[in-house]
Amino acid sequence: MAKCPFRWTHVGNNLCIAPEDYDGKCSPAMDFSNYDYEMRIRRASECIMKKTEKRLEMDEMEKNDKKDKQKLL
Repeated sequence: MAKCPFRWTHVGNNLCIAPEDYDGKCSPAMDFSNYDYEMRIRRASECIMKKTEKRLEMDEMEKNDKKDKQKLL
């Protein structure tokens, strides 16, 4: 069983380091030693969203908040 996700590097002490081009929303250094197969799949799907996508999502939420505040005025 792989200790680290695809393209991540195992550096010892159960620590995995993401590749230089990693742009996910999770930490680029993680310990996956206590993850079973299903947990790794779930965690991978949580980490896929890129920072730029997250920023766009947050920008959209801020716009909606402003619209809601204007409705209250």
